[in-house]
Amino acid sequence: MMDELAAVAERVASTNSRLEKVRYVAEYLRALGDEDLPRALRFLSGRPFAPGDPRRLAVGHVSLREAVIAASGWDPETVRLCIREVGDIGEAIGLLMHGKTENRPLTLAEAERLYGELARARRAEQKETLLRDCFLNYRPLTLKYFVKVITGDLRIGLQQKMLEEAVAAATGASPALVRQAIHRTGDLAETALA
Repeated sequence: MMDELAAVAERVASTNSRLEKVRYVAEYLRALGDEDLPRALRFLSGRPFAPGDPRRLAVGHVSLREAVIAASGWDPETVRLCIREVGDIGEAIGLLMHGKTENRPLTLAEAERLYGELARARRAEQKETLLRDCFLNYRPLTLKYFVKVITGDLRIGLQQKMLEEAVAAATGASPALVRQAIHRTGDLAETALA
């Protein structure tokens, strides 16, 4: 579930301890099946698609802002002020959508499908409509991280090396072996599955 990923990301962001960050992520990864593991690792890396995938989201801050205005009912000036004060559009959208969503759960597979739809959408209006519908449906905390993956920066203090260590801890492999495998495959998710 993307909801669980968001909860883990919040826990990771709440600590300065490198070991705790790795432990939180490893516990989360250990519980995932083979289909969700690659998705979770991509999203935790701030990427909606696998390395080498030619798709690009090309979703700008204007589209995100227009979608949250349409979904939340907040006036444009309040939305602009909130985004500026918070300093992170994903976090701002999560805050602006409190009490305004259907609070539905979002699976990792559904998040992946939505990213694919956003990548296929060519016009800004199409992207804004997709985002508005998404913002109206899912939980605010989940939306925060859904948007952070779009912008490519989770801003939770989770470095790639920590993700590698979490994969090692989750799978029982040594961090050196995981790093060596990543150098061969070029893909942390593929390495984790192997």
